[in-house]
Amino acid sequence: MHKIITLEFKNGKFDYETINEFTKNKKVIKTESSYIKENGKNYFSIYIEYEDTNQPKSTNRISNNNYNSIEFNFENEIDKELYEKIKAWRKETALKEGIPVFLILNNSQLKQIILKKPDTKTKLEAIKGFGAKRSDKYSKDILTIIKGEKIE
Repeated sequence: MHKIITLEFKNGKFDYETINEFTKNKKVIKTESSYIKENGKNYFSIYIEYEDTNQPKSTNRISNNNYNSIEFNFENEIDKELYEKIKAWRKETALKEGIPVFLILNNSQLKQIILKKPDTKTKLEAIKGFGAKRSDKYSKDILTIIKGEKIE
């Protein structure tokens, strides 16, 4: 079975409760998501392939807290601090631009930045999904944070 759910970006976030409610008694097989901007409004569409089940599956649930966090064991306090700084910058930048945080850096990219600590724009662009357009827009700030310097 298949379902497409579209959520509007309001007040700096998406309301995932619609997805949570829909997936409560379903086994999610596959998902694909897409960000859409139309008539000045931001939307998040998710395609869900699923099977009905009789028992709720908590692993299928998405929450604002869990969806925006990553499971990551920091090797040291420096990595943890770097993660918090980049995450705060990402949130602040997203609010200024009126877009979801994952359009700036998704959680996988954030994790790769913490692990690799790129020190050049080229190394940052080597992270999957961090292409030239995103790099041109955000690499200066990200590299400044990695260096431990203050963004101007």
